[in-house]
Amino acid sequence: MSEGIQTKIKSARGDNWVKGLDSLRFVLALIVFLSHLSNEPSNYLKSLDGKLWHWMGIALNHVFLGPGAVVAFFIISGFVIHYPFKGKSLNTKQFLVRRWVRIGIPLLIVVAIALYRGGIGLVPIWSLYCELIYYTLYPLLRRLPLSWTQQFWFAFAIAAVVIVVGSYHTEIASMITQSDQGYTGSYAALGDGFTWLVGLPCWLIGVLIADVVDSRTIVVSQVRINIIRLCALVVAMLVVGLKAHVYVSYLLTLNFFAFMLGYWILNEILFFRTHAASAILEYAGKFSYSLYLLHVLLVQWFYSQFGMSLALYPVAIAFTLVSSWLFYRFVEKPSHELSKYWARFMANLHVDHGRFQ
Repeated sequence: MSEGIQTKIKSARGDNWVKGLDSLRFVLALIVFLSHLSNEPSNYLKSLDGKLWHWMGIALNHVFLGPGAVVAFFIISGFVIHYPFKGKSLNTKQFLVRRWVRIGIPLLIVVAIALYRGGIGLVPIWSLYCELIYYTLYPLLRRLPLSWTQQFWFAFAIAAVVIVVGSYHTEIASMITQSDQGYTGSYAALGDGFTWLVGLPCWLIGVLIADVVDSRTIVVSQVRINIIRLCALVVAMLVVGLKAHVYVSYLLTLNFFAFMLGYWILNEILFFRTHAASAILEYAGKFSYSLYLLHVLLVQWFYSQFGMSLALYPVAIAFTLVSSWLFYRFVEKPSHELSKYWARFMANLHVDHGRFQ
């Protein structure tokens, strides 16, 4: 990609749309998907003779940090929610209708399919309920007499207390004793009642990025962004290894990893100010939510019908991507349009009501 390509930070899709975010969303959704797919290339490499192949297979098995990608989703969510409204007024009803309808209709349909296929566990619902809570809290957080930085550190401290108290006899005890004391390794180990509190500081990192991004004048080069990407990948592989081999739960690592993820996402946004985003990845990002919603269901169905092997690995990937695109085209996109229509309807209703009074 030519360094000389100069493009604006916002595309023609709207003054508040930041170029490159859809590409990031697709990459993150793909990481989550591949983390739930049997890693046949890794298994193949480990089956070959020679220590080099064996260690390459082990390394490949640590590449896909699915929960870390979810934390990055939280950060991007905080950014895209706050960026259009910083320094501006917010119509709370319109805002909540758009967010809940856009997320809720596809989610309800996938939940219904999952219940028919075998259970709610086939939907990554824990992160979505966190997102819905954050959307609902956002209008309230805007009114607090605290800066976003103060809110972040307050949320980070609360999350730390919740993690320590809630996991002391399980995740933390397992790490200390290096034995299974009810160890799950999961970022959502504390259940539905507390996971949103654990993830809130990560979401607020995105809000902080939205607050400062326009004041950053640095030009991020291809070399710089590649180094940052590589560093994030290496740390992600380390986090996977700690969870898998020495009882260091994602619950204990990902809120710290979120600082690096926030730095990476900020630099990606700055990078795409002066570099063209991939048209393919930008389009693929449109159905990243559908991919995230459906991938476990699709993988389970594929396994039940065909099993899994190295030859079927790319077939399973292609099947999941195409199916997710179809769901986006016929369910998610219409839901998005419906959410915008209802928001406009409420805005007009508010105007008419004001005139009537």
